[in-house]
Amino acid sequence: MIWIGLDLSSVATGVGIIETGRGDSVTFLATRIIKIKRTDTMLQKLRTLHQRLQVIVDYYYSVNKEVNLCIEEPFLYKNPKTYGVLSQCFGVAVIVGLKCKETYSYPPLKVRSLIGNAKLKKEGVAEQVALFLKNADEYKKRKVSLDESDALAVALAAYFSNR
Repeated sequence: MIWIGLDLSSVATGVGIIETGRGDSVTFLATRIIKIKRTDTMLQKLRTLHQRLQVIVDYYYSVNKEVNLCIEEPFLYKNPKTYGVLSQCFGVAVIVGLKCKETYSYPPLKVRSLIGNAKLKKEGVAEQVALFLKNADEYKKRKVSLDESDALAVALAAYFSNR
């Protein structure tokens, strides 16, 4: 089964993809950052995010019909405007997820607690992710960004919650 994790942003969305097999084996497949121009209007950003997420889901769906989309939920930290923007990105991701077998969403603290500790900082999440991957060497060699490792953590959290 393929698990596509998303760490949403209106300018740099992290994508992390894992595959699970028999038993508890978790294989790192890929990561990427979906970069969007800061100067685009919000509607242009949402369109770009939709198109690029759709390409990723369509590709993995063509390889393996059992694809799950796993999304980190937006949260209100300090800036209500940022929360509104992330909520719109979340809506786009949910629409893309309609093609998937399942779509899951988790708040950031739940993601972190499912992979080890709710108080982990981004760097700690990146280290923790490696502990669960059968091919951790490949993950470490790739020099994954913190947004990408957060996306992998979301995919892992969904897998751990639903196995």
